[in-house]
Amino acid sequence: MKQASISFAVVLAVTLSVAGVVPALAQPVGATADGPVVAVVVDDAHVRFVDTVQMRRVIRDVVDRLLPDGSLMSLASTGRWSTPLDPTFEKGKVDGKVNQLMGLGPTPADASQLPSTDIARRAQLTSQTLADVVSSMASISNRRKVIVLVSSGAVLNTLTANERRELQATFAAVAASASRAGITLLAVDPRDFGDRPFSGPDTTVGERHAALRALTGTPVIADQPALDAAIRQVLSQAEPRTTRR
Repeated sequence: MKQASISFAVVLAVTLSVAGVVPALAQPVGATADGPVVAVVVDDAHVRFVDTVQMRRVIRDVVDRLLPDGSLMSLASTGRWSTPLDPTFEKGKVDGKVNQLMGLGPTPADASQLPSTDIARRAQLTSQTLADVVSSMASISNRRKVIVLVSSGAVLNTLTANERRELQATFAAVAASASRAGITLLAVDPRDFGDRPFSGPDTTVGERHAALRALTGTPVIADQPALDAAIRQVLSQAEPRTTRR
């Protein structure tokens, strides 16, 4: 398990340990104890370097424009460019972290040449990071909980049948855990956002998005209007009930 995701989970769990309510001194004027808890998980291990600008734009849109004041926000990544951002009500703190993020994922051509062990390792890192964040938010009650996964997805067709089955089972378990905890998962592929949409042949989009759907249990959001609509819908919903087992 990656050390950064462990630290993130611990900090978030401690911050929200008192009946799922953030201590009053941590809240700015106007913040409420029932505001949403939002975690952005940046899967920079599966975002190409050339898509770094779009990736950063998506994160800033989620934080700066689409989330209301009073939201508790945090940031975790699967890459090595940034340490997690501790939970905060201050949107300005996110910007400095976003500037540290950079796409580390392979191009479609490069991915086809990678050994299956590397592909499996990247996919496991993504699922483990997401699982850690889901676990850290699971015990929070009486608040809306949202995780936005920013990722272009993984190409798994070079893996053995057994490796694919294991990853698919892991993905399904993460999605099921989030559903039981009342957490809404959103998967956003940043490549076609912004003024310079993705161009060039990529026959792997369907498989990449299929992997993201398996991991989150939701359709992949691939453009700005869809992201705007998804966030508005989530934040307008009534507080979900947590299912306990």
